[in-house]
Amino acid sequence: MQNPTPINYDAQDCIHLHLRQSDHRQKGLGSMMVLKSVKHFFKHLKLKRIICEPYALNPAPNKTLQKLGFSFEKKHRCIPGTLNFEQEVNRYCLTRSQFDTWGEV
Repeated sequence: MQNPTPINYDAQDCIHLHLRQSDHRQKGLGSMMVLKSVKHFFKHLKLKRIICEPYALNPAPNKTLQKLGFSFEKKHRCIPGTLNFEQEVNRYCLTRSQFDTWGEV
């Protein structure tokens, strides 16, 4: 089976955030996982930017991305994945140069 979202080495790629178990939420786990993932992706995949498009009405991932320094780019309607309905999403971006200002994670 072909991967529906191939990785674009040396370019950009997308991430998606979920903490499915409610008892794991609001404990900083999402932020910690995004930080570790972003560090890994920039280092090993040589990406120039990482995009994330959470559901606009879900405050948790939107707050997490803003807190971590992702830049808001736009709000738009789309079907983000094969299991999703058409919805408003917020597009956030983190560039390699923004990440490099974070220091050691």
